[in-house]
Amino acid sequence: MDDLENLRKRAKQLVRQHRGRHHVVAERIRRALPRFAGMADRAVLDADFALHDAQAVIAAEHGFASWADLKEPPPMSTPTEATALRLTRSLPAVFVTDFDRALRFYRDTLGFEVAYTYGEPPFWGELGRDDIAFNLRHTDESPCSPA
Repeated sequence: MDDLENLRKRAKQLVRQHRGRHHVVAERIRRALPRFAGMADRAVLDADFALHDAQAVIAAEHGFASWADLKEPPPMSTPTEATALRLTRSLPAVFVTDFDRALRFYRDTLGFEVAYTYGEPPFWGELGRDDIAFNLRHTDESPCSPA
């Protein structure tokens, strides 16, 4: 697990991102804090969000019920099913040179739902279907070298 000082910095960064109205943090906040469940991105970003809220998000993302539990986890002798590390989500990024075309393909052809897009014109977005989600990211050049 990350050291506590790093986690404190990440919580402060999350507060700054919320205050800066970075739409990418809205989903993290919704997922971790029940009072934000079902709210649109703008509503999440308009709501009060303090450091203790950000700490609760960080704790939840690390599998703890609260920041206090994260700071002082119970002593472990041997890993059990209850204490073993559990990965909850992976969010890969797909880099594309034509964002609009790729978005239409994943949405209209493959049936993915658009969770959000960011930028004007959009250059970043999240798509999902069933239990799968990924980020779509515009890049001017392909990150893959031609063979």
